[in-house]
Amino acid sequence: MKKLINLLNFLILLIIFKAPAFATSLLELPEEIVDQIFKELIIDNPKNAIEIVGSQKNVVFQNVIKLMRVNKWFYQIIFNIIDKIPDCWDYFELMIDESSNNKKFNQVIHRCKMHLKERHEKNLKENQIFPPLFVSICFNEVTLGPERVLQLGETLAPFFTFLKRLRFVGVRILPKISLLSLKNALARFHHLTAIDAQAKKKKGIVIMSNGVRAWQKFTIHISEKLFLALEEFSFFHNCLQSLTLNFNCLQKFNNDNTKYTQSKQTMLEDSNHDFYTKIITSYRLFNMLLNFSNLKRIELSSADLQLRDGINLKPILSQLSEKLEYLNLHENENIDNFFLEDAFSKLRFKSLKVLNVSKTKINQDCQIFAQCKNLSRLIMRGCSNLEPTILEKLSQYGNLVNTLEELDISGSNLCSLPLHLIQNDLSKFKKLKLINLERELIKF
Repeated sequence: MKKLINLLNFLILLIIFKAPAFATSLLELPEEIVDQIFKELIIDNPKNAIEIVGSQKNVVFQNVIKLMRVNKWFYQIIFNIIDKIPDCWDYFELMIDESSNNKKFNQVIHRCKMHLKERHEKNLKENQIFPPLFVSICFNEVTLGPERVLQLGETLAPFFTFLKRLRFVGVRILPKISLLSLKNALARFHHLTAIDAQAKKKKGIVIMSNGVRAWQKFTIHISEKLFLALEEFSFFHNCLQSLTLNFNCLQKFNNDNTKYTQSKQTMLEDSNHDFYTKIITSYRLFNMLLNFSNLKRIELSSADLQLRDGINLKPILSQLSEKLEYLNLHENENIDNFFLEDAFSKLRFKSLKVLNVSKTKINQDCQIFAQCKNLSRLIMRGCSNLEPTILEKLSQYGNLVNTLEELDISGSNLCSLPLHLIQNDLSKFKKLKLINLERELIKF
């Protein structure tokens, strides 16, 4: 923390005693300074942010608030740093949660309207307002009807002016909503660069076909209208740099550990308010992805991808090979070496830094790693086909030896090997800082 204090004191002095024009130039900080502030501000590993308890996230949030109150220029500097590092966005996310009693949609809208009214009454200009310190909003189990879709564009967008990401988790969109009104509302978020759409499993009362009510597990699938907006809306195609689609296809059978995979599905509702599902083919999914030319991050989690889909994924990766930084294909149990070799065939990825193939059938003989010239983080968690030779095989790739910083192979057979037997292989990686072996986290 001493490094951060010294750095911040230096920046504060510059901001206070130099001209505003010079302060403005500080907004473009050198990459090493941005990295240092990021490492110090985010006190735990940001990649595991989703697993961090809410209280710790709140501590980080409050600490950053204190730092940002130094003055408006400094506020903008820190805001820009957060903006540029998607891995820390979970710390600065507003949760609108209809599954709890706190922060329900109507409550958030009411508070936003009060603040917007106050701004109007005080006649505050844009440059006199500190933007709310949120770069992401998560809609959890929210049902969007006509009035709420209108409020997205008329209330949330004007208040959260620098929002970068919208997350839709178990969201229902009613049939009264026209696709045009949904598009118009989302287009009001002018700085949007990321969309996350996730299906959600839960327990609740389900009305069976015979009219009997039963307490069952069920899935709230990704909304068909949201999927249509991603397919047809050119605003998304041009502005989005990150797209997450988690279909939650992997299921557990009743109360035991038996697993099975269901098809990708979206959810619709008819005029009687009965929800039904529509199967999404891989052909439709990949055609939709081809519309996006600026994606840097793609996540297709639990998407029931089949072995034959590898060759269909290739045109998308080819189109984005110069820009793609993050690829997450985890929990697709049919993905194996052949799938990835088809998808990566003859491609070279200069920007790809993170590859997540957890819970797939990939093993140590996969031939794609030579094509990832700057890979710094490889996640192969729960890949049961891995053998203890994985480190030896990876160390044969000169590019990985020089770039890999983090490796997660927990849940694999390697955890059974004594650490001293793999020390020689580990020592070959020049930049390796962290390796996760089942119950043991090794830092260098």
